[in-house]
Amino acid sequence: MTRVLHIVPTGVFENTYHGAYKDTISRVRWFEKRCSDYRQVAVRVDAPAVLDAHLVRFEPTHILFEYSRFPAILCALKHRFPAARIGVRSHNAEPLQHLDNCGWRNPRGPVWLLYGMARLFLQDAACKRQAHVIYAINDHEQRVYWSRIPGRARVEWLPYFCPDPLIPQRPLPRADRRLVACLPTSSRNRRSLDLVERFQRLAAAMEPAAGPVRFVMTGDLAGWGVPESRAVERLGMLDDIAPLLGQAAAVAMLSPLGHGFKTTLADAMAAGAIALAHPRLRARCPALMQPPLLAVDTERLPAPEQFFREMAAMPEPRDVHRELKGRAYRILEHDFT
Repeated sequence: MTRVLHIVPTGVFENTYHGAYKDTISRVRWFEKRCSDYRQVAVRVDAPAVLDAHLVRFEPTHILFEYSRFPAILCALKHRFPAARIGVRSHNAEPLQHLDNCGWRNPRGPVWLLYGMARLFLQDAACKRQAHVIYAINDHEQRVYWSRIPGRARVEWLPYFCPDPLIPQRPLPRADRRLVACLPTSSRNRRSLDLVERFQRLAAAMEPAAGPVRFVMTGDLAGWGVPESRAVERLGMLDDIAPLLGQAAAVAMLSPLGHGFKTTLADAMAAGAIALAHPRLRARCPALMQPPLLAVDTERLPAPEQFFREMAAMPEPRDVHRELKGRAYRILEHDFT
């Protein structure tokens, strides 16, 4: 009998707009359907005692941690349940993500930044030593980050795939789509600001040839300090993003900052839209996603007519969602049943 203990940081469920929530909830739904005994525990601090009440008369055969934030709990559970298989879902290369979010010129200074990066790396290294498997969200980070950290854990690429509620039921045919969309995270940081500013730069440069194409942006940007652009229509917070994805010809992720996996790109492709990405971000995406991913560098933009020709010539992302979901399900089936 498979008995799964799923340990999730409390913050993951506090913001349903974040990619971490979308990624985690897909596994929650899978475990609920496929595992005979599944228990999910939300944890805020790395203290083994917080799990005591959840482990009365329960001996898990499998333990999955979302994020590498709880090495002390991981170590305690390994000693308490030596026969259990322990996995850690890595959502980012955390030290590098911290650097991209904050930057060297953050208000707290470079010493604070280096301390944070070192602390996050030590957490990752502890998990690599203690866990049986690390589930990297991106095959790029599997190769260049996790596989280079000392430790016995197997490193496996477990893809993100778009949850069913985000897939539009009646998407427009490609020929009828007229939106280029930017869907920034709801958190204001160096990375999200860079994304918004680059998208507005693209829209302003393409405006002379845009014709019926509209550049739109979601999210509550009040207080971000980003001036509005006449070339970009701000839609505010949307309760349901699926209809917008079903009308989008392209979804833009134009910042090179950020690690892990840009869930918005996979969501766009599941809805039949192509994606626009900075060349460095495109290179970090899985190979199966790259054909419908147009490299766009806002520092060296093409002429508007050329840009729209290149967009129109991009292949449709017909099999990307199916292949990402299929690989994820095969790994979960193998490791948790």
